[in-house]
Amino acid sequence: MTITMQPAKPLALGLTFVLTALTSSLRAESFPSKPVTIIVAAAAGGSSDITARAVAAGLQERWKQAVVVDNRAGANGLIAAQTLLRATANGYTLMLGSIGQMMLNPIQHGAQYEPAKAYTMIGQVSKTYMVMVTSVNAPYQTLREYVEYAKKNPERGTFSSSGTGSLMYLAGERIRQQSGVRLTHVPYKGESPALVDLTAGTVAAGFVVAGTAVPLVTGGKLKALAISDVKRAPELSSTPTAVEQGYDVNMPVWNGLVAPSGLDPKLVAQINRDLNQVLASTATQEQLKTVGITVAPTSAPEFAKYVDEQSLAWKSLIKDGGINLQ
Repeated sequence: MTITMQPAKPLALGLTFVLTALTSSLRAESFPSKPVTIIVAAAAGGSSDITARAVAAGLQERWKQAVVVDNRAGANGLIAAQTLLRATANGYTLMLGSIGQMMLNPIQHGAQYEPAKAYTMIGQVSKTYMVMVTSVNAPYQTLREYVEYAKKNPERGTFSSSGTGSLMYLAGERIRQQSGVRLTHVPYKGESPALVDLTAGTVAAGFVVAGTAVPLVTGGKLKALAISDVKRAPELSSTPTAVEQGYDVNMPVWNGLVAPSGLDPKLVAQINRDLNQVLASTATQEQLKTVGITVAPTSAPEFAKYVDEQSLAWKSLIKDGGINLQ
């Protein structure tokens, strides 16, 4: 008698599915099993660097694994962005993304990549504002007085930025357009050299991120003329906003943690959860608050939605304002 054995295809397929799901789950739960790198488009000591290091320290403590900050300054954040986009989407290379890399660079460089397609959004980290600063010896005390000074002294009406196409450049351009006064843009290769000339009075004024500006203003190294928010900042309560002074320069500055496109959703959820626990820490909040940075935790979908909204808003502002990013 011949007995014919039928292959147990449903059982085999079922076991394959279970094993695949289990392997994926274990992979996510065991993450990280080696050092993680967070790329930041800033030199050591700037506000983005301070934020990245606070996040890295918190994650390192939670993960019991080294988290290294990789400073990739230059090209208005493009170098950092390209470094991330070349990395494998496995969670071991992340970036503290900013408005420069994620909003302005795609517009400035002919939309070579779209944020929603190029990155996996993990979660927003922080929000802050910019401060328009000048030398302590400057003859003007506010943004409005600076514009009047530039009107009377056109050859001295200059403003600095960390590079053409940067957020600081856009803020200065907004003031130039709205005031109708001739203001000359002086681009620098980064924030640090611009600060040297701002302190010396070589350039008349310029916007600087709060994390960098606040200690210099409160320490008497620079003078604040305005802030780029809708309300005054507790750290600089005597400094009026640009809006108060008649200029529509409400430009939020934010950072978020991102990975290359295609990161496993389970890892996204895990890193987001751990990130938000770090941001909920009183120690992290106090460390960032001293330099004018507020934590802004979100879910991954909330952050992705916010980035989409910001992308549309910036494209509209630049197009409607006729601002040249080149």
